[in-house]
Amino acid sequence: IPSAVCGILGGISVGGTDVLIPRDSIENEVVSVVSTGTTVIRILAKTVFSGPLQTRFAASEGIMKNLAASDGRATGAIVDAILVVPALACSGWHFFELAEDPAGATRSDAILDEVSSLTSYVARVAYAIAVNDEDPESKAVEVAVMAAADIVTAGLQGAEAIVG
Repeated sequence: IPSAVCGILGGISVGGTDVLIPRDSIENEVVSVVSTGTTVIRILAKTVFSGPLQTRFAASEGIMKNLAASDGRATGAIVDAILVVPALACSGWHFFELAEDPAGATRSDAILDEVSSLTSYVARVAYAIAVNDEDPESKAVEVAVMAAADIVTAGLQGAEAIVG
């Protein structure tokens, strides 16, 4: 439950900040919509695959019972890793746009934000692999990769706060 709450709050805070207070945001309207949609779907997936909701689905009758995953955490992690694909495409597009912008604090802030997104993608994929891995030795490596990526993400977001 704490992990689900932190994941949902983290997704809302990062996604919400990017939507409400954009700094050198994605200019292409289609890519921007895909980026926002991916964030919304990610938050919904975190909510749907959270422990409390999965428990309710399993206890319900009818069609809602079909929404209960045998392992909500593992399934949610896979969905989250799949959502990295469109998010990565949006980040790539944003880097392309940023390369054409003049240098300055706003562009530097946006670059730090996108690089922190890249490191968070690494952490999300590593988490999905770790949660679904049965081998304790390889799981330890995946957890270490995830932890390192999360630490780098936090450092980049701290740097973004300093630059911004």
